[in-house]
Amino acid sequence: MRGPEARLTKKVLNRLRSEVGGWWEKIHGGQFKKDLPDIIGCVNGLFVAIELKAPYRKLRGTPLQEYTLHQITMKGKGLAFLSSSVDDVIERVQLYLANVASIKSRGHRLSHRREKKV
Repeated sequence: MRGPEARLTKKVLNRLRSEVGGWWEKIHGGQFKKDLPDIIGCVNGLFVAIELKAPYRKLRGTPLQEYTLHQITMKGKGLAFLSSSVDDVIERVQLYLANVASIKSRGHRLSHRREKKV
């Protein structure tokens, strides 16, 4: 891997695999895959897409990248975002997973209460 973005990608993948678990893969871009995020993953049945930018660059994707991240977010159970920091990626993914687990837990308790009342 070459360049700061490639080094960042490698570090992010290593940390995601060791600290978060699940499945993570680098998407190798090219002229035909300009809209796909740099990293995609699946954790606990949830889709995650991450577009990485070198730390010294503006944290802004191309219009096509931003559109793709927006579409992933709006289509259902998924998280998609831009980042330029390993710690930021890990924190955002872990927070998302914790929020989803909390919502599922509350939903399960609510449905259990409804069953008792009937």
